[in-house]
Amino acid sequence: MDVVRTNIEKLNGMIELDSQLGKGTTIIIKIPLTLAIIQGLLVESDEEVYILPLSSVHETVKSEHSEIFYVNKRPVLRLREDVIPIINLGEILRENSSGSTLTEKPYIVVVGLADSKIGIIIDKFLGQEEVVIKSLGDYLGTTEGVAGATILGDGRIRLIVDLIGLFNIAKRIS
Repeated sequence: MDVVRTNIEKLNGMIELDSQLGKGTTIIIKIPLTLAIIQGLLVESDEEVYILPLSSVHETVKSEHSEIFYVNKRPVLRLREDVIPIINLGEILRENSSGSTLTEKPYIVVVGLADSKIGIIIDKFLGQEEVVIKSLGDYLGTTEGVAGATILGDGRIRLIVDLIGLFNIAKRIS
């Protein structure tokens, strides 16, 4: 256990052991967020590149005008047996979006958390990459819908979408 502790401390992490007679031992390992690596889907929306966690992507759909309907003045996608609310990623995460309509955007990424699904309207797929999540730090605070950022191979900084925050934002606007 001493070797594990030494290596975790080299990563600026912590390990805590709590042992109680007759109840067992609890081991808590804390590793900095900078070491979290995820598979990400790079997408473009309103001329900005975002990264969606690939583990939450259910499917991608080429949108057709006939598949998008409005229920209570909110856009939804009818996909097989499901009716999925859809949002424009650029409009939700940026205040000054291009104002393009949903029918002008050619793709929808269906993401899910537990039993909930939401469709995210995007302009382009840019690929898939393993990315390291970097915390935005105290100077930016917690921005709802953004899990952190990463630096891509070309040196550009891109935001990683927090799907829990995105679902919360979508619930408030619907």
